[in-house]
Amino acid sequence: MPNPCPVAEIPPQPLALILEQSTWCLQGLGDDFAPTLQRGRELLKRLATGRIHLAVLGQFKRGKSTFVNALLGEELLPTAVVPLTAIPTFIEHATRPEATIFFADDQPDETCHPASGGELKDFLARYVTESANPENRLGVARVEVCHPAPLLRGGLVLIDTPGIGSTFRHNTLATINFLSQCDAAIFVFSVDPPPTEVEIDFLKQVQGKVPRLFFILNKTDYISPAERRTARDFFRKVLNEQAGYPPSTALFSLSARQGLEARKNSDEKLWQESGLAALEAHLLEFMAEEKSRVLDQAVRLKAEDLLADALMRLRLANRSLEMPLVRLRECLEIFDEKLEEIDHQLQVTGDILAGERRRLHEFLEKEAGKLRGEAEKFLDQVIARALYREGGQPPEQNSVQAVLDSAIPEYFGKENLRLTKLVGQKIDQLLKPHQTRADELIETLRQTAAELFAIPYHAPRSDQSFKIERKPYWVTRKWSTRLTPLPKNLKNSIFGGPRQQLREQGLEMAVSNVENLRWALFQNIDDSFRRFSTQLTARLEETKAATRRAIATAVERRQHQDDSIAGERERLAAAIAELEALQEELQRGECSPGRQ
Repeated sequence: MPNPCPVAEIPPQPLALILEQSTWCLQGLGDDFAPTLQRGRELLKRLATGRIHLAVLGQFKRGKSTFVNALLGEELLPTAVVPLTAIPTFIEHATRPEATIFFADDQPDETCHPASGGELKDFLARYVTESANPENRLGVARVEVCHPAPLLRGGLVLIDTPGIGSTFRHNTLATINFLSQCDAAIFVFSVDPPPTEVEIDFLKQVQGKVPRLFFILNKTDYISPAERRTARDFFRKVLNEQAGYPPSTALFSLSARQGLEARKNSDEKLWQESGLAALEAHLLEFMAEEKSRVLDQAVRLKAEDLLADALMRLRLANRSLEMPLVRLRECLEIFDEKLEEIDHQLQVTGDILAGERRRLHEFLEKEAGKLRGEAEKFLDQVIARALYREGGQPPEQNSVQAVLDSAIPEYFGKENLRLTKLVGQKIDQLLKPHQTRADELIETLRQTAAELFAIPYHAPRSDQSFKIERKPYWVTRKWSTRLTPLPKNLKNSIFGGPRQQLREQGLEMAVSNVENLRWALFQNIDDSFRRFSTQLTARLEETKAATRRAIATAVERRQHQDDSIAGERERLAAAIAELEALQEELQRGECSPGRQ
């Protein structure tokens, strides 16, 4: 059977060049094509930047931060003998180093433009270390670092995450909650100690949350070459038998410490010996092949839709200028009737959305009420258990506080994840039918115009118009855990007094933390519905205005017997020919070898 898409003798133009030529053409078509031109520029920017988020995961003290520092070529991220706090650090490319601290509340951002790497490291240490910012009392939401490392040039964003399995158990949960925002991840083991139960359990939770996962075995400079082979085989076996990863899973043996030393001293031989060179080459290959292919396909489909939309409008304008005036007026009347019908449907949709948002608020209130009751019981049990040591001796208040400091972030972190996911699913379920209907209304407009003027109609091939793209971000919540002072010795707590005071404070903590979560989700619901309605209205108005304007302009010019009509038709014909040629180039590129 012949190939339906034969290889062209002349290679197709690169996608970026096609987009550039398209924007040049659109730029000369006037203000009516400004929104289309803007979308073309956005596609070019997306193709040029091509951001991909790569998280670095691992247990506390496996050498994650040293590993990231080795990739960057300098000691930038703080390393410590105690756990760092539960705040990830996003590192992306820029010509000069700098760092910005973003806070969860209304505090202004803080930015550091360092004169040296040591200054930037000290700046970061004030916010991301447990010693300087215990339990994130400063309210840091996320940290963004810019760095000129060559590895980051292609749009790779490294994310150093909190270590799992430390004494701060909520760090593990915070990292798990974050994984869905990552495109790929590197999991860092080390030769000593062997894989722990915490790591294996964590890996099982990672599966399905991250599309691409890489494994490294760090600190191999502490053992002999023979021991390295044994360790590598052992770790592969553990990954396969206990975590369910294939036996062929790649595992890179390296020494982050040696790699960092090699980069600091420009020692290429040591860089190769450290094992970092092989991993870096693998990451660059991943960036060049897997990332580029997926991004190219997504942008290509959107570019085809963009050109098809522009061509339809140009053909519509050209056809309007050549049709008999009487027929042109009839077409405009029919199209205006369709616009009135769609406006009515849009109004009905708005009323329905308002009702569904109200019902979702009611659903949230019920869930928050249930959570308040469950949280009260949970905290009461935590306090009751903390009041007695072995032998029935009650502890000091600071011991009760320590138990609450550990239990509350973990409990409410899980509930935050559960309830946020539940509300998100409800939002998707409610908006999806309206999203589908909105796409149908937009296509009805386009198809009506195509049928009235007998011009080609192109159904979109890319994803839906109303998909909301979000830049990954980290949100930390200030869970209430603090007790007000009580008598130092709680021996009589079982008879009331301090015991009752602790129970009342536990109740206040439950109410406060649930309200914190409820209010954030309440705002998220409003924001999601507001953005959807705004985007829907804007997209429909853009389609209506662009399509009707082409017809109305032609009617006006025909009525006044505009002498420039012939010249305008020549200009439109030239633009149509240019965009058709670019459209053909896009289709040739899609059918070229490697794309079939």
